[in-house]
Amino acid sequence: MSDSPKSFFSTLPGVLTGLASLIAAITGLYVATDGFKQSTQQSAQPATEMVLDEDQHQQQIAALQRQKELDDLRINQEREKLLAEQELETLRQASRQRVKDVQQEAQQQPKTDPQPAAVNVTGNWYLTNGFGTFTFVLGQTGTQITLQEFDAMGNVVGTGQGFIDGRQVFLSWVEPYMYVASISIEAQLHLSPDATRLSGTMLAQGNQAPIQLYRN
Repeated sequence: MSDSPKSFFSTLPGVLTGLASLIAAITGLYVATDGFKQSTQQSAQPATEMVLDEDQHQQQIAALQRQKELDDLRINQEREKLLAEQELETLRQASRQRVKDVQQEAQQQPKTDPQPAAVNVTGNWYLTNGFGTFTFVLGQTGTQITLQEFDAMGNVVGTGQGFIDGRQVFLSWVEPYMYVASISIEAQLHLSPDATRLSGTMLAQGNQAPIQLYRN
C-alpha cells in the first residue's frame, strides 16, 4: 500500500515558506498602517498652521488698530497745543502792542515828574498754591510797575515788570525751571474796588490758568 501524498505546506520547506509569507504579509500591513498614520498627520498639520497664521493675523490687526488710536490721540494733543499756543501768541501780541502804545504816549508827553496813577499797587502781594505761599513785591512809578517774586523761604524766584491802565494790570516775569531753564510768564489782572485783590489769567508755556494775588 503506497503512502498518501503529503501537502507541500506540511513538509519543512513548506512550513518555512508559509512562515516567510506570513511575515511578509504582517510587514506589509504594518508599513501600510504606518504610512496611513503619517499621511493623516501630514494632512492635519497644514490645518493647524492655518489656525496659527489666522491668530497671528488677528493679533497684527489689533496691534495696528491700537497704534492708530495712539497716533490719533497724539495728533489731537498736538492740535490742541498748537491752538493754545496760537491763542497765547495773540494775547501776547495784544499785550506787547499795549505796552508800546503806553510807552509812545509817555514819550510824547513833556518830561515832567511822573504823575501818580489813579490807583497804586505798590506793596506785597501773596499767591498760595500747592507749592506754598509766594510773595510778589510790586513797585509802581506812574503807570510803570516793577516785580520781584519770593518763595516761602525768602529766595528770589522771579523778576519782571508791567504797567497799570486804570484798574487793569499787566505783568510779565521770568521764573527758573528745574534749575536748568526758565519760564516766561504773563498775567492780565484786574484790581478789585478795595484794591486788595488782583485777579485774572496767567499765561505760560502755551497754557493758561486763573491767578489771584492778595495783599493785606
